[in-house]
Amino acid sequence: MSKAVRKTARQYITAFEKVFAKALEGFVEAAKIYVEAIEANPANAQQFKAHFADSIPSRAWGDFEAVGRGWKHPRLVMGTGGRYAHKIARLPMSQQERVFKRGLFDVVTPKGKVKQVEIMEATPEQVEQILDGGHVRDVSEQKAYVEAKTASGPTAELMPYTIYKGKVTFRRGVTMTLAEVKRLEKEIAGE
Repeated sequence: MSKAVRKTARQYITAFEKVFAKALEGFVEAAKIYVEAIEANPANAQQFKAHFADSIPSRAWGDFEAVGRGWKHPRLVMGTGGRYAHKIARLPMSQQERVFKRGLFDVVTPKGKVKQVEIMEATPEQVEQILDGGHVRDVSEQKAYVEAKTASGPTAELMPYTIYKGKVTFRRGVTMTLAEVKRLEKEIAGE
C-alpha cells in the first residue's frame, strides 16, 4: 500500500512560480515571432488575427506587438501594474523592469528629505511626483516639482486619516488595502 505524499502550500507555490516564469518567457517569445512576421509583411497581422480569432481577442494584438518590440513589460499585459499601469507602461523597458523587480525609487518628502519607495506601494501623490510621463524624475526635478505644487496652492487630496504624534485617526468609512496599510505604517515610522 503506497502512501500519497502531500505537498505543502510553499511547494505548490514554488512549482507554480517556475511554470509561470516559463509561460511568461513563452509569451515574450511568441510576441517576438509576431513582430518578426508583421515586419516581414504587415498583411501578416490580419492573418494572425484571423487564425487565432477563437482564442486571442483582436484588441490583444497591440499588446503582443508592444511586448515583442520591447516597449511594454509582459506583466503589464496581465494587469500587474494596478492603478499605476498606464504610468508604468510609458516608462522605458529598463524602468518597467525595475518597478516589477520591486526596485526602490527616490522620493522627496514634504519636509525636503529623500526616502526610497517602491512604486507599487507609493501613494498616488508620490507616483505623480516620481513619474513624469515616460521619465523618472531625479531628486532635483522632484524638489522643483514640489516647490511648484506648493507655490500653486493647496490642491492636495484629503487623506482618509490624519497622523499626529505617532497616532492615526481615521475618517468614517475608510477602507484600505494591505499595501496602503504598509505604506501608512512606514509613514508613521518616518514622522
